[in-house]
Amino acid sequence: MAPVVPILWAALSLLGIVTGPFGTLQNYSLEMRLVYWPLLIAASILIGTAARTIIESVLKLQSLVAQASVQAALIVLFLAPPLYAGTLWLSRRNDLAPPILHQMALLIFGTSLGISAIRFALGNDENEAEAQAPSPAFEPRLFLRLPEDMRAPLLRLSVRDHYVDVFTEAGEASLLIRLGDAILETEGVEGTRVHRSHWVAAAAIVGSVTAPGKFALVLKDGARVPVSRTYRAAAESMLAAHAMRAAATS
Repeated sequence: MAPVVPILWAALSLLGIVTGPFGTLQNYSLEMRLVYWPLLIAASILIGTAARTIIESVLKLQSLVAQASVQAALIVLFLAPPLYAGTLWLSRRNDLAPPILHQMALLIFGTSLGISAIRFALGNDENEAEAQAPSPAFEPRLFLRLPEDMRAPLLRLSVRDHYVDVFTEAGEASLLIRLGDAILETEGVEGTRVHRSHWVAAAAIVGSVTAPGKFALVLKDGARVPVSRTYRAAAESMLAAHAMRAAATS
């Protein structure tokens, strides 16, 4: 059950007990109102839930105004007659003034519209909060091997002896793993192998440098990663893609 439902039930029950619509304030004792209104509001909520199910699954109305109006009408249709009959019976039994059916129907209709407006407002607040909440950052499987304070955007991987040095924007860590296996665990992060000992993330590239017989990528942390002839085409392709993205955002 949504948290708002018991709150509405309690608030509307208290309102009915204190204000006494349908002549219940003048004609019913406090003890009678303490039973009458909580039961009435509970029945209204149950009927409203059933009506909302019919509207969503059968009528498939799209307009919020139409949904609220039809729901209110259905609640009046199913609630007003038995409510009127029960109230009339209690009035005669206790020699009290009889209720007026059309006033009862109008009050039920208006109350239902008010509840729909409250639910809509609360639902919008929740949706807005969800929309404004930051989505959890994507983390490749490789990050499961890193300390939590190292789990920042990935820059590059480099082989050192039997270790792979992992460079992120938060620092550097060394893992006892093969470079090929480490690259597999970067799945989801755009990047490419540029050397038998190096892999770079596309988002980390800021440029390149060329020297006779040598070509290297320049990364945002200032590192210059050598590119071997075997991987040069892939590196240049990724560099060109980076340049296009930079031009598009400038």
